[in-house]
Amino acid sequence: MGFLDKLFNAEPDYPTLETDSEAARQIRQVESSLQSLAENVSEKMEIVPAKDETYVFLGKPPRVFGLAWIRDGKVDVLKDVVESKGIPHHKVEALVEQVRAAYDRSDDDERYNTELAGRTVVVTLSKGLREKVHEVVEKLAA
Repeated sequence: MGFLDKLFNAEPDYPTLETDSEAARQIRQVESSLQSLAENVSEKMEIVPAKDETYVFLGKPPRVFGLAWIRDGKVDVLKDVVESKGIPHHKVEALVEQVRAAYDRSDDDERYNTELAGRTVVVTLSKGLREKVHEVVEKLAA
């Protein structure tokens, strides 16, 4: 995203995700869970697909965002996990800051648009972002 796009908060026009790509196949594997999530949130969605799980940024990362992940057909939302486990706020903030920094570093990684539940969502292909989010989710699940 260019400087002026960031300055004016413009949505970039990413290329369309190829339907025969590995990322598209990964998304199709969790499509029903993604559809359900898309129908229940009004925020912008950004999908980070992975082999065994899929991560979804909700809102406007890296500033203000929520995080959800799909593993074994189950959707977990960061806010719900934090509340159910009683994770201290300072620990959550430190982990979210790690995700925010990884998101910032992914700025030049490949991004595409795809359709999901009648809306356009962004798909980000970033190994570094995927690995950092995985690390954070594992810490929260422990």
